[in-house]
Amino acid sequence: MRGFSSLVGTALAMPSTLVSAHPRPHGHGGSHWLRPYNSNWDSVQSSGGPVSSATATPSASYIPLTSVAPTASSSAVSSASPVGVLLPLYTGPGENGDAWKPVYNAITSHSMVPFYVIINPDSGPGTTEEYIQAITKLKSSPNVQLLGYVPTTYAEKPNAEIEKVISTYGNWASYTANNITLSGMFFDEAPNTNDNAKIKYMQNIAQSARSKNMNTVVFNPGAKLEDAAAAQYFEAADFIVEFEKDYTEWQSESTEEKFSTTQYRSKDAVIVKQTPEDADIAAIVRDASNLGIGAVYLTHDGDYMRLDSVSKVALALAQA
Repeated sequence: MRGFSSLVGTALAMPSTLVSAHPRPHGHGGSHWLRPYNSNWDSVQSSGGPVSSATATPSASYIPLTSVAPTASSSAVSSASPVGVLLPLYTGPGENGDAWKPVYNAITSHSMVPFYVIINPDSGPGTTEEYIQAITKLKSSPNVQLLGYVPTTYAEKPNAEIEKVISTYGNWASYTANNITLSGMFFDEAPNTNDNAKIKYMQNIAQSARSKNMNTVVFNPGAKLEDAAAAQYFEAADFIVEFEKDYTEWQSESTEEKFSTTQYRSKDAVIVKQTPEDADIAAIVRDASNLGIGAVYLTHDGDYMRLDSVSKVALALAQA
């Protein structure tokens, strides 16, 4: 993308800048992370000078964080909250935010529907000013929470890289010219296995995000959690995406195949891709709502570049 390095660098007088991954999807274990555009800035800049890229090849081994006592998930998302839209907003905003108009319209037209909007600075293309203004406009709506994107490579990405990304997103709060403060973090490529090291890894990075006042934490394994580990993962997060698959799989799989437990159903999130144009989106949203799902999104494509389904999902939630 063009020029967005300055969003958290010199232009915003912040101590660090961020490069993250997006957007060319591929599947792995149910989760779909996105390959980066060719960026004109390839390293993370910090007050100490250039360091390795935040999307560097991950370590093959688990590197534990400094011990942080795990805590239950933040109260930023109440169990009594209405079902929300979990929106991967991976397109650039365009001039005057024109590309995001379907999102703005859906948000303002359905002010009682919560929107959890995932932002990835390198998903571009877009200029620094375009992003600042577009994010500021999103922040002006009280029913919106903005989440910063980072993949964990199934809890194998070195913790130092995750910490740099979390700190950079957290530093957006120090930009005084506009309100671009993030509400939380979206940890993509999250593990779903009953592995103590991976569970601890996710607990620690969730706590790290909350220590930066980014209190809404979402894990995206994109697949059902292993039953023995489900409670520990859910206690660490506000939402977990246990289903990120195509429409055909949503239709064919049973509830038991999609979700691990009913105990934390209000913390479950669903993303349905490749939804046919003539599909009854309202019926799917009602089904998810009736199951007690906490957040949902349906898109007509597989890489989240289209935004024409946002208003349909929001309307269905408003009427559910």
